[in-house]
Amino acid sequence: HFGSSRGSCWADSRAAPIAAMDMILNASNDSVAVAGDGIFSGAGDDDLAGPELDFSQYLRSNMSLYIILGAVLALYFGLFLREMQWRRRQRDQVRGTEKESKAHEFAEILVCNLMPSFRFSKFQFRGMQPKVETISLEFEDLSLELKNGQRVLKGVTGNFGSGKMCAIMGPSGAGKTTFLNTLCGKVNYGTMVGTVRVNGQETTVSKFRSVTGFVPQDDIVFEDLTVREQIFFSARLRNDVSTSEKRIAHVVNDVLHIMHIDHIQNTIVGGVEQRGISGGQRKRVNISLELAAQPTLLFLDEPTSGLDATSSVAVALSLKTLCGLGMTSIMVIHQPRYSLFTLFDDVLLLGEGGQTVYLGDARGAKKYFEHLGFAMPGNENPADWFMDVISGEVKNAGIARFQPEMLFEMWHNNKSFAASNHNESGARMRKGRTLNFKEYQMDRAELTESLEEEFGKIDENHTGVIGEDELSLLLTSIAGAEPGETVVRELMDRMAGPNAETVFKSQFLSYLNGLSEGSHGNSDDSENGENEALHARGQKLSRKTPGFFMQMRILMTRRLVQWWRMAGRMVFIIALIFAATFFGVLDRYIVVQHLWDSDPVLYLHTALALLMGVFCLHIFGDAQPLFWRERARGMNVPAFYLSRVTINMVDLVIQTFFFTAIYYVIRQPRVPYSTWALPFLLVSLVASAWGTLVSLAVQPVKGAFFVTLLIFIICALLGQPAMLVVMLQGGQVEVIASSLSLTRWSVAMNFCTSMTMLHPNPMRMGTKDQAVFGLEKDVYLKRDWWGIGIWETGLCAMLVMSTVIRVIAFGLLVYRNRDKNV
Repeated sequence: HFGSSRGSCWADSRAAPIAAMDMILNASNDSVAVAGDGIFSGAGDDDLAGPELDFSQYLRSNMSLYIILGAVLALYFGLFLREMQWRRRQRDQVRGTEKESKAHEFAEILVCNLMPSFRFSKFQFRGMQPKVETISLEFEDLSLELKNGQRVLKGVTGNFGSGKMCAIMGPSGAGKTTFLNTLCGKVNYGTMVGTVRVNGQETTVSKFRSVTGFVPQDDIVFEDLTVREQIFFSARLRNDVSTSEKRIAHVVNDVLHIMHIDHIQNTIVGGVEQRGISGGQRKRVNISLELAAQPTLLFLDEPTSGLDATSSVAVALSLKTLCGLGMTSIMVIHQPRYSLFTLFDDVLLLGEGGQTVYLGDARGAKKYFEHLGFAMPGNENPADWFMDVISGEVKNAGIARFQPEMLFEMWHNNKSFAASNHNESGARMRKGRTLNFKEYQMDRAELTESLEEEFGKIDENHTGVIGEDELSLLLTSIAGAEPGETVVRELMDRMAGPNAETVFKSQFLSYLNGLSEGSHGNSDDSENGENEALHARGQKLSRKTPGFFMQMRILMTRRLVQWWRMAGRMVFIIALIFAATFFGVLDRYIVVQHLWDSDPVLYLHTALALLMGVFCLHIFGDAQPLFWRERARGMNVPAFYLSRVTINMVDLVIQTFFFTAIYYVIRQPRVPYSTWALPFLLVSLVASAWGTLVSLAVQPVKGAFFVTLLIFIICALLGQPAMLVVMLQGGQVEVIASSLSLTRWSVAMNFCTSMTMLHPNPMRMGTKDQAVFGLEKDVYLKRDWWGIGIWETGLCAMLVMSTVIRVIAFGLLVYRNRDKNV
C-alpha cells in the first residue's frame, strides 16, 4: 500500500489513533530503556540516535553533499563573474563620460581662442534628437466629477502649445494636481467631463503613453542602484525596441549632463538606512527617469519642491532646453521666484474650486492683473503677488468689496486682453529670434573663415584631409596647449566617426560650428539609419517598446545588480547557520532521539519556513511604489513578477543548502543527503511563496507579524502528529489540513525516507517509542495519490501548493491597487 519507486516505506496495518495516544500517556518512564546497551541498542544503530561514527568515513559516503556544494559554489561564482562584468562596464561608461566632457571642454577652448564672442550651446546632445512630430494639448470645459457627484474642477478651457514649457499655479486647494492628473488621464477616483484634443484630434492623453512621461511629486527611485543605473534601465525599458545600445548610452549621458548629475553618476542613490546622494540630487534623478524615455509630452507634479531657488532655476533651464527639441512640458509649480516664473511660455492660474483665473503668456500675467485694477508693490515677487491676488489678500482699486470669486468672471470678460497680450509677446519673441539668427549666421561665417585658415597651415598639400597626428598639431596650434591622446581620439571620433583614421576639413568645420547655440550636437553617422527609422515611426506619436522577453532580460539584469547589494542577506544567512548549528547540537548531543523520529524534522522545517517567509517579504513589499510607477509607463507585469521571483530562487537554494548541510554534518541522519534535503528545499519554496503573497496583501510594516503567525499555524500547529491524527479522518477537515499544512507533506517525505533507509524495528523499542512510532506511521504514511507513493505524493503536493500560492500572489500584484497611478 505504501510502496513507491523510491523503495517501500515500511508499514503494517494502521494502529488505532486513540490506542496510540493512550500508550503514550500511560507508558512509564522505565519503558524507554530496552535490553542491551540502553537507548543506543536495539535493532542496530541505524535507527537510533547518537552513535559514534567515523566522521571522515561518513562524509565520504555522502558524495551528493559534495556535488551539491560544487553546484552551489558554481552558481555563486557565476553570479560573481556577472557582477564583476557589470561593474567593469559601469566604470568604462563613467570613464567614457569623463572623456567626452574633456573633449567638449577642449573644443570650446579652440573656438574661444579663435572667436571670444562666439556663443556656445551649453548642452551638446548625442543621443536625444529633435522631435519629428510634437504634441499640443487643447482642453475645453474640463471638469472632474467625483463619485459623490461633487465637481472639483469647473470648466477649465485653454491650450498648451507644442514645444512649450507651461506651468500650473494656484493657492493650496485650487486643484492644481487634480487638473494635471485629469488632463493626463491618471484620475480614477472620478469621471472626467469635457473634451481633450491632442494636435486638434479629440482623444485622451493616455493613448499616447509610450511617448508621455509623468514625474511624481514624491521621489520614487531605486535606493540600491547608482544614478547612472537608474537612468540606464529606464531608457532600456521605455525607448523604442530598435534603439541600439550605443544610442541608449548616448541618451543616458545626455540626461546626466543636462540634469547636472554626471559627477555623481556612479554613486548609489541610498535612502534612510544607507546614506547616498542629497535630497536635491534625488529630485533630479526622479526627473531623469522620465527624461531617459525621451518623451514628447512630459507632466511634472511640483518638480522643484524641496529645492532651493538656484537649483529650481537650474532644473527649469534644463527642461527649457529639452523643450527646444520639441518636448512639451506641463508642470505644477509652487511659489517660484520671478526669474523662474518668466522661463515659462504659458501659465495657468487656478482659483479656489479649480476655476480659471488666467491662462496665457507668463510675462503678461502682471500686466493682466494690473489691467483688472490691482497694483503690485515695487519690491514684491510677482509670482507670490499673483497668489495673494487669487487668495483675496490684495485689494482692488476699482472694486470696493472685492471677493476672489470675482476673478473667474473677470477672466471670462477679459480673455481677449490676455490673448492680445500673448500675441504681442509672441511677436517680440519671434523678432528676437530673427535678430539672434542673423547674428548667429554672421558669427558662424567668421568662425568658419578662421578655422579654414588654421586648417590650411597644417594641411600643406591642400588635400583637405589630415590624420590623427596632424589633428593633434592643429588643436595645439589653435588652443595653445597640447591635448591628451584620449582627447584627440575622442574629437576625431566625433568629427569623422568611430575609429576614423582621417578627418576632412568639412567634418572639422561642421563639428566646431555645431558647438554654437541653436545646434543640437552631432550624432554618429552609424546611427543615421536608426534615427530615420525612429523618426518615421514617430510620425504616429507612438513607439514599439520592448516586449515580454526583452523586458524580462532587462529586469533580470537589474534585479541581479540589486541582489548583490542586498544588505540584509548576510543577517539571514548568519541566522540560518546559527539555527542549523543549534538544532544539530541539540538533537545529537543533548536531546537524544531516534533518527526516524519526526519531531526534530518538524521543528527544523518550521524554523526554516519561518526564516524564509520573513526573508521573502522584501521581494515586493518595499518595491510596490516603484512597481506602480513603472506599470503606469507600460512595464510588462508578468516580466516584472517573474524576474523577481526567479532571482529569489537563488537565495532559496543557497540559504537552504547552508541550513541543511550544517545540520546534516552535525546530526548525521544516515540517509543520502540529496534525498534528505529535498523536502527542506520544498519547504523553502512554499514558505517563500507565502512570504511573497503576504508582502502583496498587507502593508510592509505588518508583514513580519502576519508571516510569523501564518507559519506557526500551518507548520508547527497543523503539522503536529497529534493534531493530524485527528484531522486526517476524511472530509473537509482533511482537505483543509492537506491544502494548508506544508509540514503535513514535507515531514512525511523525510519520515518515509527514514523508514526506507533505516528499517526501524518496533519489536526492539520500548513501549513509549512503539506508541510514538505507531502514531507517526499512522499519520505520515496514511495517504498517497493514485498509488504513486508517499514520497512522490509529498513532492507533487508541495509543488502544487507553491504554484497555486504564487499564482494568487501574481493576481494580487495585477489587480490589487490598480488605482495606484504614480
